[in-house]
This record gives sequence, structure tokens and C-alpha cells, in this order.
Amino acid sequence: METHNYQIGIEINTHHINAVLVFQQNKQWKISAFWQFPLPLNDDLNDIKLRKILIDWRKKLPSINNVTLSLPDIYENYQIIPLPNAVSLTSAACYRLAQLRATSYTQNTKIPVNFDYRQNKGKLAIHLCHKTILDKYIDLFSRINLTITAIDTPACALRYLATYLGISPQNPLLYCKNKTLLWVSSDENMPHYGTLTYENQQEQQAYIYQLIEKYHWPLKQCYLTGDNEEYFSQLMPIWPYLSLDLFKTTSDKDLIPFVALGLALRPEEVLCIK
Repeated sequence: METHNYQIGIEINTHHINAVLVFQQNKQWKISAFWQFPLPLNDDLNDIKLRKILIDWRKKLPSINNVTLSLPDIYENYQIIPLPNAVSLTSAACYRLAQLRATSYTQNTKIPVNFDYRQNKGKLAIHLCHKTILDKYIDLFSRINLTITAIDTPACALRYLATYLGISPQNPLLYCKNKTLLWVSSDENMPHYGTLTYENQQEQQAYIYQLIEKYHWPLKQCYLTGDNEEYFSQLMPIWPYLSLDLFKTTSDKDLIPFVALGLALRPEEVLCIK
């Protein structure tokens, strides 16, 4: 019997939980399934209906190697520490640097945080997440026997997806869905990213041009996906190509939550949560 390496990405946003399950076959990732679950209006994670939905969902899942979670931007902070040239820090040194940043953040804001980190291309990326909120979701998923192995940001999730699809880390990313624009700068300019809300195509376009002017992005190097793709395809590249192997095992491709998909594709580097 053939076995697969399964990973899952779980995106918590304001109103929903989005999840994408991927599996690896012949060293290629493919989408197995994706879901969306409504959050209670009162944000009560002990809500009986939500618990039942998640319990029933967990019963359908295979054995999963990695589970990566993201929370809304308001509950997280992303920092980059440049490392000296030709220096590769030990895991213990990376942990210590990340821990010091987390301690400093808590002292300055009075907000306890959990942290996650990655060393990549001469930089240490540190993700700080509000401990109280994160602990609630860790508990929610642990009750259904699903262990969170890493936390990350929606912005990084989009970059993981773009990188897997062969888009250069120098290309800015624009993800427009449900009248919300998530923008991600090139890797060299991280952690510049954010979200904007718009009411119509004209406002969406105005925000995009403001970002291009502010960060000096060449229009033809910006990759857009989501709302009003047909119009913007005249101005910039559209991503992803849904004919790729990653998408061939699923239908309703337009409904795939790309942030959750990117979380599921998070590279297997140092996965930790402290």
C-alpha cells in the first residue's frame, strides 16, 4: 500500500477557519482537500457546534506530519535579523536570538508572545504571536488530536506558495479576495506586507497603484490573484497557473484558500513553536 507524506495548513481569519491538506507524490505536492469552517460570532472557541464540526472533520484526516497555523495580522508580528556574512548559526543560537526578541517585545508591549523562527539566506526570520490567542487555538486543535507544529504569517504563506510555483522571491505578490488585498513585498524588503480593504474595482486599483508608487515596484513584476483578475491581467502577471500538478487533484480551484495552501507547503526547515 502506497503511503503519502501529508501536511496541512490552517488559516484563522476574522470569520472562518480555512484548511488545506496536501500530500507528496513522486516528490511533488498535490492538494488532497480543502475546507472552510465558520467561527462563532462571539469568538467562543468552546462553542459546541464548532467543536462537533472539527471532531467530525478530524476523523476524516490521515496521519499528518506537519500542521502550520496562521492567525490574523492583528495578533502577530514579523521581524528580520540580518546575520553576518558566511555565518550559519546553530539551532541553539537561533533559538536564543528569537527568544531575546520575544522577551523584548513583551517588555515593550506588555503582551506575552509565543515565537517561531527560520534561518534563511543570511537572515533570521522571527514570528511573534500573541500567546493568549494562540494558546486558545492550540488547545482547540489539541482537543481533536491535531498538534500544531509551526506558526507563520499569511504573508509568508503566500511566498511559500509562490516559491513552490517558481515565482521569483523578488516579485511582489497581491492576493485579492473578498474585497481584501493582502500584499507581500519582495524577500529582500521583508517584513513589508499588509492588508487593505476595498469596496470596488476602482478602489482596489487605486490601492495597488499606491503600493507600486510607495515601494517602487515595476508593475510588470507584480503577481496578482483573486478579484478582477481578467481586468488586471492586462496590466500585470496573474498567478497561479491552475493547470499545474499541484491543482490537478481537486475541483473548484477558484475556491482554494491560497493562504492555507501556502501554510501547508511551508518548507521543512526548523519547525518549532515555543
